[in-house]
Amino acid sequence: MSSDSVRTKNLILLALFSSIVYVSQIVLAFIPNVNVVTLMFIVYSYNLGIKKTLIILVVFINLMGITYGFGYWIIGYYWIYGILIILTRLLKLFIKEKLILWSLFGLLFGFLFGFLFAINDHYFIGVNLLAYYIRGIPFDVIHSFSNMIAILFLFKPLNNVIGEKLYTYQKTD
Repeated sequence: MSSDSVRTKNLILLALFSSIVYVSQIVLAFIPNVNVVTLMFIVYSYNLGIKKTLIILVVFINLMGITYGFGYWIIGYYWIYGILIILTRLLKLFIKEKLILWSLFGLLFGFLFGFLFAINDHYFIGVNLLAYYIRGIPFDVIHSFSNMIAILFLFKPLNNVIGEKLYTYQKTD
């Protein structure tokens, strides 16, 4: 297969996965802090690796910026979800496909996301870090448990489908 067709396949794959995470965020936007973004980035990072998942992240965040407007919050999305992607690749070495451990990771990441976003907001808009973080804990609880539930029910099916498709896809490269 020519290098041009491989690049085209990669571009289509990254565009498709970026669209999936973006649409899933938009569809669930009416429920505060309930989304499958963490799940999707865990599955993408698990199967695609850091580089391709970071490309998906950049496309996703820019689409979110186009939809909701570009603000300081975008910087937080870049570095916090970037940490998720890197942590996922590191944890894959240790926890493989152990569903309970991935769901606990999603739960903990929901709380970490809230804390790191409080740091982001403290730095960019000067809010009181502790007060801002404490005020956001109820939303972090919702985010954390929605991550955990989404991972419990969707990690294995998504991981199997994406993993199988990537294996088939990579065999044709």
